Amino acid sequence: MTHILQDMNHLEWIMKQPEVFPHLGFSDYDSIDINKFVNHRVTILANEDETAVSLWEESSPGIFEAHSLFTNDCRGRDAIRVGSDMIEWMIINKDPLLLWGQTPVINKAANWWNRQVGLKYITQVEDPNLNMTMNFYALGSDEVLDTLRTSVASLKANEQSDSNQKFD
Repeated sequence: MTHILQDMNHLEWIMKQPEVFPHLGFSDYDSIDINKFVNHRVTILANEDETAVSLWEESSPGIFEAHSLFTNDCRGRDAIRVGSDMIEWMIINKDPLLLWGQTPVINKAANWWNRQVGLKYITQVEDPNLNMTMNFYALGSDEVLDTLRTSVASLKANEQSDSNQKFD
C-alpha cells in the first residue's frame, strides 16, 4: 500500500543505490542534501516494502512534478503497479490539476514505464543543468494537456524565432 515516507534516511539510502544514483544528476553522494526535499511543498510516497519512492513537488497550486526512484527490487510489472498506485494516491489525496515529469531520452526503461502508468508524452526539452535531452510527460484532463501542448509549441516557436533573429 502506498504511504507517506517518514524515514528520510531511507530516502537517502534509495537515492544512493547504484541503479538510482546515476539518474539523479548529482556529482557525488556528498552533494545529496535530503533537507532540500523535506518541506511543505514536497509529498514523498513509498510502496509497501519501501523499494520505490516518488517525490511530488507542488510547483504551483495543483501542479506537481514527479521524481520516481525505483530500486532493482521494484522493476517491470511491480514498478507499473507501484507507480499506478502512487499516481492514484496523488489523485485521491491531492486533487491535482496536472502531474508531470521529465525523463532522460536515453533511459528507455523509464520512458516505457511513464507510458505504462498512463502518462502522456508532451514534448522533448533540453535540460541545461543535466546537459541532456529529456522527454516531458504529463497526466491531467484532456483540456489541461491540450493547453499544455499549445503553450509548449508556442514557447518553442518563440525560441526558434528569437534564435533566428540573432543571426539576421
